[in-house]
Amino acid sequence: MATPKQDARFLDQARREVRDIEGRLKRTKRLPDAGRKALEESLQGFRQMLIDAEIDDVRVALERLSTQVERELVPYEKSAWREYAETIGIATLTALFLRAFVLGAFQIPSGSMKPTLLIGDHLFATKYSYGIRFPFKSEYLIRWASPERGQVVVFLFPSEEARTYLQMQPAAMRTCLEASSLEGERDMIKRVIGLPGDTVEVRDNLVIVNGKPFERTFIRQEATGEFLRPLETLEREDNGEAEYSVRFVGARTKDFGPIKVQDDHVFVMGDNRDESADGRCWGQVPIENIEGRARILWWSLGPDGVRWERFGRLIR
Repeated sequence: MATPKQDARFLDQARREVRDIEGRLKRTKRLPDAGRKALEESLQGFRQMLIDAEIDDVRVALERLSTQVERELVPYEKSAWREYAETIGIATLTALFLRAFVLGAFQIPSGSMKPTLLIGDHLFATKYSYGIRFPFKSEYLIRWASPERGQVVVFLFPSEEARTYLQMQPAAMRTCLEASSLEGERDMIKRVIGLPGDTVEVRDNLVIVNGKPFERTFIRQEATGEFLRPLETLEREDNGEAEYSVRFVGARTKDFGPIKVQDDHVFVMGDNRDESADGRCWGQVPIENIEGRARILWWSLGPDGVRWERFGRLIR
C-alpha cells in the first residue's frame, strides 16, 4: 500500500503528464479533429479526477489516458529528429535572410578610417539603407534611397574600375595602391564625400566640393609614438550635412582633382586622410557596389585587449 507521500508524488507526476500532453496537442497540427476532440475531453475528465477521485481510480484513468495518447496522438506527432531539423532549418533560413537583406557584420583590418574606426573594430551595417539587392549579386532589386554626403558605407571594391582608372594616371600616382589589391573582390569601408554630379578637389588637405570648402575645426594634437610621424592632429570636419572627426599625421598629401563624380557613382575618402588609399587613389565607387551603411560597433579588440568603451558606439 502506497504511503501519503508516494500518493502526493504520483499526483504531481500525473499533473506534469497532463501539461505535457496538452503541449503536444498544441504542437501537433496534423491531428484529425475527431481525435483532438476526444483527447481534449479525456484530459478535461482526468483533470477533474485529480481533484475529487480516489487515488486508485486516478491510476487507472492515467493508464487509459496514456493508451489513448499512444493510439490517437503519437502517429501524428513529428519525430524528435524532424523537429530538430526543422528548427535548425528555420534558424538557418532566418540567418541567411538577415545576412542578405538586413544586417552585415564587418571587421576593420586597417587604420584608414581613424579616428572613427580602429583596427579590430567589428561593426554592423544595415543592408536595407538604400534598397534591396539580389542575393549574392551587386544589382539592386528595389532602390529607395541614395547614399548621402558624410555617411560611412561598406562597399565591394570596384577592382575593374580602379584598374582602368590607374592606367590613365601618371606612373607616380599608381604607387598609392599595390597591384595585388586590384585582384579579386573585397569589402572596403570609407566615408562618402562626393555625390553624382559633384565636382571634388583637395587643396592643402582641404576638401572642396562644388567650389565650397568643408569647414574644419581643430580638436587636439597627440603624440603617435612613431619616429617619422611623431604627431597626429585631430580636427572636426563639417561638410554642411554631417560632422565627423578626421586625422592628419603630417604626411605630404598631394593635391587632388578637380574631378566630376559620374552618374550612379560616389566619391569616397578615409577619415585618416594622410594614410588612406581611397578615391583619390583608385577612382569612384558605383552605387550598386555599396553593400550597406555602417551603423554600430558591436565588438572591438585592440592590441591590449577588448576596448569595452567602444561597445555599442554609433558610427557617425
